[in-house]
Amino acid sequence: AIIATSSRTLYHWDVDQEDMRRMVQKMRTVPGCEIMLNGVNRSYLESKDEYFRSWIMDSYGTKCQITEDLLSVDDQVVSLSFYHSGHQVDTAFRDFIEEWQDRYSVVTAGTMWLDVHRQDVNKGRAIEELQDSLEVTPEETMDFGDQRNDIEMMGRAFYSYAVENALPEVK
Repeated sequence: AIIATSSRTLYHWDVDQEDMRRMVQKMRTVPGCEIMLNGVNRSYLESKDEYFRSWIMDSYGTKCQITEDLLSVDDQVVSLSFYHSGHQVDTAFRDFIEEWQDRYSVVTAGTMWLDVHRQDVNKGRAIEELQDSLEVTPEETMDFGDQRNDIEMMGRAFYSYAVENALPEVK
């Protein structure tokens, strides 16, 4: 939902502000759920769990800000990520998925994460935008993937590889 270099944002596709608010409010009621808003400038957490906060900030290398209230964030939100501590994303978030899948791309990333962004946005679209702006063809592109959120991207590169531990549908 965002293409950026270390110094500037090239493209971004925002989530509707009111929809974002409704999603956050709904997911706050799900036990074991942590919410991360991904904005143009950084990601945002309101988690009180120190282990989770340090895991996100240290392990993922995410430029992240802790906030008291995600709904007060002043940034353009490009995606939402929902983590489930029980590694039961499909089960724990079933109602959410059913409610939003017709309006947004709601994609699992492993057993712990559910990513939400506009339907017209995916890694394939990002690769296509980069290819166009850099005048690079699919035959000059290589990618690697492992999760469902990589499938569209893998269709944009001639040299496309699923890693050994990739989901069967990705392979």
